This record gives sequence, structure tokens and C-alpha cells, in this order.
Amino acid sequence: MSPFVADYLIFVFWSSIGAIQVGASIGRFDGLLFLKHAVAARVFGLVLIGGAIAWFFLTEERNINDTEGGLDANMQGVGFFGGAAVAVLATVAISSLVNARMHRGEPGVGEGLEALRKTSYFEAMRRSLPPWRRGFHATLVRFYSGDREGIVFQIAGSLINRVRLG
Repeated sequence: MSPFVADYLIFVFWSSIGAIQVGASIGRFDGLLFLKHAVAARVFGLVLIGGAIAWFFLTEERNINDTEGGLDANMQGVGFFGGAAVAVLATVAISSLVNARMHRGEPGVGEGLEALRKTSYFEAMRRSLPPWRRGFHATLVRFYSGDREGIVFQIAGSLINRVRLG
């Protein structure tokens, strides 16, 4: 990987984290914020975006044609997707650690994206997934067929039992 590609990935990563922080603070998705206060998170996000832009464009000559060593469109697309995807994963992990105790165990937090307004991503995922240990096969069958004695129940039950037994 060339240093130019690595710099582009770093630029996209930090800019994406900043954009996610700004968007989460505007949308009041407190479970995705690194900082507790929305205004501070917004300022932090804007500083990340501005700092990434300044670092990328002011430290070296970056306006280079792809025939002269710059990034072609395909590499930019792959680099943007990679940097943004890693930024989303990093945001989810860091914000879940920072907000681990946020409204934990409180009923009525909500489901889906709405849950991120009051709880961390990992906690929202834990609440939205069906229980894995007890009654999972019955939940699975009811969801897919509604028939507790049918073939779906037998297949799902046997697979779950095999996984439990090792």
C-alpha cells in the first residue's frame, strides 16, 4: 500500500468519525456520542473533520492526477468505503464502552434506532436480539412458522441442541 493510500484511509477514518459525532449529536442519539454533552460532541466532531482536512491537504500536495501517482476513482471508492466502515465499527465500539452504564436495565428504552437515544449500541443490540439460552427454539419456530410440532421446529431444535452440546 502506498503512503498516499494510507493517508487517504486515515483522512476518511477521522473525517467519518467526526461526521458521525456531529450527526449523532444533532439527532440526539446519545448512545453513539463519545462525549456526554451534545454541543461538546458536535464541536469535537467538527474539530476532527477540520483537523483531518487540514492534515490531509496542507501537509503535502494531494491534488495529483491519477496518471501521475494520485488515486484513481476505484481506489478512492474502495478507500472511502474501508475508512468509513472502520470508523463506524470504531464509533460503535468506543461509544458502547463510554456509555456502558447509560440507562442500563431501564424498561421502555425503545427498539431499533430509537434505542440509541438512551442506551449504547451494544446494549440496544442485546435487548433487540431474542434470548439465546432459554426458549430460543420456540421463539424461532413461532417467528418462522407458528407450528410448534412441524418440521421447522424439529430441525431448529435439533440444531440448537447440537450447538449447546458442543
